[in-house]
Amino acid sequence: MFKITVANQKGGVGKTTSVINLAAALAQMGRRVLIIDTDAQGSIATLLNVKHPDTLYNFLIEGVKFEQCVVNVRPNIDCILSDKKTEIAEMHLVPVMGRERALAERMEGIDNYDVCFVDCAPSLSLLQTNAVIYTRYLILPISMDSLAIAGASHVQETFVLLKKYFHVIPIILGILPTFVDARLSITDQVLSTIQEIWGNTNTIIFPPIRVDTNLAKANRYHKTIFEYAPNSRAAEDYRRVAEILLDFIEKHKETKPGEKTLAKEEKTG
Repeated sequence: MFKITVANQKGGVGKTTSVINLAAALAQMGRRVLIIDTDAQGSIATLLNVKHPDTLYNFLIEGVKFEQCVVNVRPNIDCILSDKKTEIAEMHLVPVMGRERALAERMEGIDNYDVCFVDCAPSLSLLQTNAVIYTRYLILPISMDSLAIAGASHVQETFVLLKKYFHVIPIILGILPTFVDARLSITDQVLSTIQEIWGNTNTIIFPPIRVDTNLAKANRYHKTIFEYAPNSRAAEDYRRVAEILLDFIEKHKETKPGEKTLAKEEKTG
């Protein structure tokens, strides 16, 4: 199972929308996808209009089995949802030895999916650290706003600590430009900055997700973009990103324990 955290310290960058629609695109391509929501706002449950009595809190803190906590939300897509109790989960983890690896330990042996996305709250937190340690790979959505670049940079700053204290080397798999409107001058400025920072690394700069009112409408009606407007430019954009992502996954499937990591991966980001 290929695991990816989707994060940015700034909110409103299309993070959860991207998780849902990339999952939907991959599911349409025949891949089994798991989404883990670590955000106490519970946006995945809200946007997909699903509920489940057992959430991330029950899974992490109460030890409820994975099979009881996971809920099928679309064909080929399962989720572990979050709600307000997720904040309490983080409080419970604080005094626990090895708290940063709680998610990885609970997910050990669960690999009957092709891809797992972990959606994070727009803040540095213990659960975000858990997500990065568990997945290792990250996608950073960046909206056409200089603050979004700063938010992504703050995520990168945590990598130094993760490497120092947990011997984990996170890899920025890709930058996903969102809310891209070619008519605005800020768009060129932000895209240029993205190129300056990540253009000469192994990090993928994904094709942009263009501004499309269909995305907001799809969220309002609790649908993926492929359910609401399958021929829209947003659907086209997410499908194209998913194809590039899937190609990367096929070429960089995680090594088994004891195998050497590709040197190219270690340099990414």
